Parts: sequence; C-alpha cells; structure tokens
Amino acid sequence: MTAIPASCPARIETPAARERRHTAGLAAAARVLPLLAALAATVPFIGPWCRLTPDSFKYLSAARCLWETGAFPPERLIAPPGFPTLLAPLMALGDAPFLAIRILLSVSFVAAVLLTQAILSRTIGPRAGLAAAWLTAVSAIMSAQSATLLSEIPYLPLALASLLFAVNWQSRGCAGAREAAVAGLLAGCAIAVRAMGVVLVPVLLACLVLSPHNVRRARVRHATIFLVAFALIPVAWHHRQGRYPAAYGYATQWTRARDCENSDATGAALQFERLRTFGPMRLADVGAAVVPPRLGWRLLHGENRSPAAWLIGLPIAAIALYRLARFRSAPDAYLVATLMMLALWPWDEGPRLIVPVLPFIWGCVAWLFGAVLSALRRRPACRVVIMTLAAALGAIHAAEFIFTSRAMNRMDARETGIWNNAESLATRLDRETPAGTRLLAVIPSAHGDKVLLTAAAYLSRRDLCEWFEVGKTRCIPARAANCDLALVHSEIVRPPDELILGEKMADLPGFRMYALPGASAPTQP
Repeated sequence: MTAIPASCPARIETPAARERRHTAGLAAAARVLPLLAALAATVPFIGPWCRLTPDSFKYLSAARCLWETGAFPPERLIAPPGFPTLLAPLMALGDAPFLAIRILLSVSFVAAVLLTQAILSRTIGPRAGLAAAWLTAVSAIMSAQSATLLSEIPYLPLALASLLFAVNWQSRGCAGAREAAVAGLLAGCAIAVRAMGVVLVPVLLACLVLSPHNVRRARVRHATIFLVAFALIPVAWHHRQGRYPAAYGYATQWTRARDCENSDATGAALQFERLRTFGPMRLADVGAAVVPPRLGWRLLHGENRSPAAWLIGLPIAAIALYRLARFRSAPDAYLVATLMMLALWPWDEGPRLIVPVLPFIWGCVAWLFGAVLSALRRRPACRVVIMTLAAALGAIHAAEFIFTSRAMNRMDARETGIWNNAESLATRLDRETPAGTRLLAVIPSAHGDKVLLTAAAYLSRRDLCEWFEVGKTRCIPARAANCDLALVHSEIVRPPDELILGEKMADLPGFRMYALPGASAPTQP
C-alpha cells in the first residue's frame, strides 16, 4: 500500500463548498424539467389520429399532389408551401399518415420548448427562462396544437432558431457571415411554413445592422447576405404564384375588407376599423393563453370575457413594450411586432393565433415575477407573498396539465370517430358521383360536420370548391354555377332562397345531394 506523503494532506470540503455543489446539482436537474414536461405532453398521446380542421385538408391535398406529381396543384394557392412540403414525404404511407404527422408535430413541439429555454435564459435570466419554458411545455393550448394538423407548431422551431441567432448577436455585439446566411435561410423557411414569419425579417435585420462590434462594411455585407439567403424561397414561391390569375389571398386581405366585415373602408381607415374590432379579440386570446381554460373558465366566458381580456392581455402587451424600450432585445421586438400584426388580422381563430408568440408571453410573465422579487430583496415578507403567487400559478397550470391529458384521450376517440364517418361518406361519394365532380357544400354556420365533409371530399378526391354556411356567408350564384352538385346538410330543412337547387339525386349519410341548374349533369360512374 502506497503511503500518502505528509505534504499532500487530504482535501476537506467546507460546508459552503458542499452547499454550492448541492445547489449546482439541483440547478442542473431543474434544467431538464421543460424537456421532461414537453415529452410528457406529447409522447403518451402519439397515435394514428390528428385533430383536424377544414384548413388541415388544404395542406394534405397540396402535400398529396406534390408527392404524386412532383408539383403543387396547378392553381394559385393561399397557404404557403412549407408545411405541405414537410408533409409530402409522409404521403408515401398513404393519404392519411397521421402517426407520422403526429411524430413530426411532437418533435417540433419538443424542439420549440428547448429553443425557448435557450433564448429566454439569455434574455431574462436562467431561472425565469426555465420557468417560461416549463409553462410553455405544460400549456393547454400548446398541447392541443401539438395534436392539430396545422402549421403553428412546425413554424415555431424555425422562428425560434432564427431568433436564437439574433440573441447571440446581441449578447456578443457582433455577427458573422455564415451565421447571417443560416439565419436568413431559417427565416425564409419560417415564412414558407407560416406567412406571419415575415416579422422576423426586420427584427433580424436590425440586429445585424446595429451590431456595435462590427465595422460598417461588415454590417452591410452581413445584412446583404441575410437578405439574399432569406429571399431565395419567398421569391421562388412568388414567381410560381405569378403564373396563375390573382385571387383573394394573404396580400389582398390587408388592403380589402372581407365580405363578413361589411365595410367599404380601405387603407388606414380599414386598419383602424380592424384594430377596434379584432384588437380586443387578440387581447382575449392572450388572456386565454395565460389563464388555464378549464380552471379559469368563468373568467374567460360570459360577461367576464371582456374585462379579463383587458386586465390580463393589456398588461402583458405593456410589459413587452416596456422591455422592448428598455432592453431592445430581439424576442421582445418579435413579440410586439407579431401582436401588432395579429391585432389587424381579420379572422377570429381563437387562441391558436397566439401560439407563435406564446413562449415570449410566458417570458414576460416570468420576467415580471423575477423583477418584482429583485426589487423586494430587502423585504422578505413581500418576497414570500410573490413567491407564493408564482408557486400557485405553477401549481394551477400543473393541475390544468392533468385535465388536458385526460382531454387528449377523449380527443383521440372523437377524432377517430369523425375519420371513420368520413371514410363511409367518401365511399358513398365514390359510388354516387363521377371522378372530378365539383361540390357545393351547404351547411349550418360553425357546424362540426364541416370537417367531416371536407375529409370525405379529400378521401374521395372530389373538389369541394364552394362553401355556403347558412347564417354566416351568403351564396353567390356566379360561384355556385361553377359547381356540379350541391350537398345540403340534413339539419337544413329549407335551403335559402338565393340557392337554386335542381333534382334531388341521392341521400348520403348526413347530407342530401342535389343537381345544380346550369351545371353539366354528371354521369354515374
């Protein structure tokens, strides 16, 4: 046995060093909590089903056409091409590769949570960033969207990855040419997935131009590289769209009122009207994203809805503006710009519109708690009160996460049933109508069977070219003349007078099928 020399005494760990080591171990363990929460919110519920909306089939149809023909449908598309391009390889598994899509959405969700933690830990501090990432992972809205076949969740990691570059540029005070190129490509891909990613361009460009440690020539070079890399995909898509006749899309929605707005205003007057109408809706969506939907149901519905929108949504918007004015951080600029754009967006799509900025909304909440605790450093009693409130907020959302998990199981059964009914209806459409039939759907306003009929048209490869929602939209005869057959929902006893129907041809599950006068009579297959 080798003797230990007297000149090498055994190392004795002091209590302070032991405490620091213990604290560092706890901090390292806590850093994985958002990852564990994200996995718990997605992995147990992955299955061969998706929560579907009518817009889901726009992506599926474009992806199927891209996979089968190598090109998008020969028409001017409203939705950007990014999400259908991601879905196209999955079409090798069939027309409804829901299991593969759910895996794609889950991976995107987990990546978004990890990127949220990486960004906010640099901008609002490690502890506040950890709390915001955890709240994002257990959010009921995020969990629901991770099972929904829409583009919000795939958009998030692309947008957050590009913002991570901006945060690094701001922390270092300089940028590199390769980083500018990669960030430009990520921003271009984000816009290709969801058009609202256009707000990333001025945010990242400002970070490049204002880099204090880069000389002016380097700033101009990096900004040029960024713009060229970003423009590759949007310019190619714009060139493709230009080959087809102009139609009402995202570009014209900003300059022309929708039919349901009942307004003749244009320009700034139209935007002001929209701000008055849709601005409070966006504040309500922010409040619905922060307040648990089940435990806070009474706060978000009925006569409390409007006060809750202003009392919750407005302070969060004010915090974002304050942080932008004081710290000029890229995430705050992105949050403020996106909220301003959404306040003018003429659609009421609920809290899912807030998903692309939800991580930074939680960042504002976590930063506020941290700032108050720092200000009350010498008042331990007040600090205990604030910490109790923060713990209560976390406990409420943890309890909401349990309710959300149970709801996901019920959602599985409901969506599976809708899809089975859609397959039955698609079989009847195959039997009763020839290939290429153009359909006009007549359905009650906001009826759940809109998804059923859209799914059946997708499966049977029939063109559901026009919708007439009774009580919401008006039937335009010129558009109805472009259709061959009308499918009238069984709950509509007497169709509206402006819709002229011909001979009744068949009874389908939940619908009656009529010929349309003036349309070419389809022959039976």
